[in-house]
Amino acid sequence: MDDDLFADLVVEALDSLPETFQEQLDNVTIVVEDWPDGATRRAAGIGSPYGLLGFYHGVPKTGRGSNYGLVAPDKISIYRLPIMAICRTPAELRGSLGAKRLEVHTDELSAAERVLSDMAGPDKEIADVQRFGDRLDLVVRHAERARGLVEEAMRAAGYRVTEARVDEPT
Repeated sequence: MDDDLFADLVVEALDSLPETFQEQLDNVTIVVEDWPDGATRRAAGIGSPYGLLGFYHGVPKTGRGSNYGLVAPDKISIYRLPIMAICRTPAELRGSLGAKRLEVHTDELSAAERVLSDMAGPDKEIADVQRFGDRLDLVVRHAERARGLVEEAMRAAGYRVTEARVDEPT
């Protein structure tokens, strides 16, 4: 897969993100690089350059104060060669980008956010949890499996999910 095709697939993946997540990319530059550098691998706690597929360089929105401004954009690096070691064809790459958004509604929003955030991680079924107004948006790998995990975790914590809806980006 050549550099241009890979870059086109990255753009396609970004365009397929739900609008809620695209809005969060304001003032964020996304770049494709061949490999992560040593400093980035150390910051991520990853030894092998094959073990890091992407990295967020910057200040998370939750860590910004009211005086945060007039700064260069944050950066998301997508590492082409480690990804291509896993996904050798465009079809494999598209298939690996199958993240979905699971929208969760509950009367116990703050508590649910804590419970579900503890379950999230880059190599877990729930990749990320974000609070948007009266709901939680979860980036998940397999929607139905994640829905079951969410409902089970919430039930175990004594909370009720009033609605869980999957948004499949087009």
